[in-house]
Amino acid sequence: MVTSDSSLVIDATSPYGRVGPPPPTQIPPPSSRSHALFSLSRFRSRLGKKYIVSVHDLTAHHPAHDQLKVLKIQLSDCSSADISAHFAATNQFIHGARLKHAAVLVHCLAGVSRSATVVAAYLMTLCDMSFFNALTFMSRKRPVVNPNFGFRMQLCTYADRNMMAERQRLRELFGPPAFDAQWAIDRAITRSKVGRSSCAVVW
Repeated sequence: MVTSDSSLVIDATSPYGRVGPPPPTQIPPPSSRSHALFSLSRFRSRLGKKYIVSVHDLTAHHPAHDQLKVLKIQLSDCSSADISAHFAATNQFIHGARLKHAAVLVHCLAGVSRSATVVAAYLMTLCDMSFFNALTFMSRKRPVVNPNFGFRMQLCTYADRNMMAERQRLRELFGPPAFDAQWAIDRAITRSKVGRSSCAVVW
């Protein structure tokens, strides 16, 4: 069982994307609980999104995954868990889908720590946000976002030591033309809508 509002969506329908919980008209209310299979089926049929990043420590397999492109990361929500070891895989999966004009559901079990950390790493790497701006942006869209202390420290270390190399790796992987075009769009929207030191974007 997972809470129905336990996800973050990176939506490629707008150039810059949207980060936040799925619209309440498309997903059961946050106060309800529903089986993951039901949630994934509704996600696929109503939102038309076929890419999912699943970050949790459960081992159950859901048949709905067979019809979706799913990146499974088995990870506990504890400060000692090395979530940064998976940033390359999650960044590549998310950006690859986004360049295909697809949206990606990133979920854990509460939509608070693990999924938020994965999305923060993506925003920092591919949307040119600082750690603080990425976290602020997500918090304004989804107030419950709260990566655990260890994950926050890993994001800061990642920004200082590995992020630039990861960004260059992805540019080479996806090809400079496609990567640079999306990068330019994201930076232009960031600067025009939120300025260089803010990230209060509302769609």
